[in-house]
Amino acid sequence: MDADKLRNTLVKAAQKQTPADQVPYAFEQRIMARLRGRAVEDPWTLWGRWLWRSAMSFGVVAIACGVWGFGPVDPSLAATTEDDLSAHLEQSLYASAAYHADQIEETW
Repeated sequence: MDADKLRNTLVKAAQKQTPADQVPYAFEQRIMARLRGRAVEDPWTLWGRWLWRSAMSFGVVAIACGVWGFGPVDPSLAATTEDDLSAHLEQSLYASAAYHADQIEETW
């Protein structure tokens, strides 16, 4: 049977039926009781639910970053050793701290 023909037949049958004037017994009380019985959603519950859903993806990202960090070194960077890198890091952090200390002294 064609879907349009079936829909038209159902619409015509529904139009022939007259709607009831009567509301079922205790309809309002049943609706209000159902609304009162519905629990209010706690925002912390929603937050926790989303954190648990995202925990696996963040774990995968952390493992991928760890594997990437222990991966092969670029040959252009192979000339630098860990000692050189740590010395450069220490020097850059000290320079930044010294710059900010000078700025603080100038403002006082």
